[in-house]
Amino acid sequence: MNIQFNVRYLIAEAPFELYVSVPNERYTIKRGYMEGVDMFMGKIPLFFDAHTAEEVIAESMFGSCSQDKMQWRIWLEVIDKELGETVVQTVSFTITSYRGMKALPASS
Repeated sequence: MNIQFNVRYLIAEAPFELYVSVPNERYTIKRGYMEGVDMFMGKIPLFFDAHTAEEVIAESMFGSCSQDKMQWRIWLEVIDKELGETVVQTVSFTITSYRGMKALPASS
């Protein structure tokens, strides 16, 4: 699985699109959510729609936080068509959101 976004930086309270490619037809994404790694901000649900034959899309946003930047983890619940059962799989990396444009890295 691969995850991409339609924006370079994820800014709090600014909508973004999350694309998840599932090149192996064995798996289907059932649902997912995002949650804070360094601070609990609740679970943000992800509702996916088909985008292409191998890709799904969800639109979401983060709430604002007192920190300038925050780490998030994306959890995906996938169905293994060969086994006929649901398995929970987490994406193996975290993403960073920024409180606002002033919090972006200096190189932007």
